Amino acid sequence: MKYLEQRDQDMHTRAKAQIKECYEKNKQGDPNFKSLTTSMKARLKQTVGDVYWKVGCCYNYRNIAYQANSSLQLNTSPEST
Repeated sequence: MKYLEQRDQDMHTRAKAQIKECYEKNKQGDPNFKSLTTSMKARLKQTVGDVYWKVGCCYNYRNIAYQANSSLQLNTSPEST
């Protein structure tokens, strides 16, 4: 979302509106929005299109890898003697 906010403010606004709508429909008990994650993913992908979706996925994977690497470095630090 941060990338989208910086690159295309209008698209970012539309994506935020989709997230809010999915949340509200889920909260109201709409059976089509029972799985909030699934409904948001489908609506966001449709709203932002394939290009922004793929870029977002790349940033997400990179962030996960960075966090995992940081965690490994913290867990494998040499013990003091």
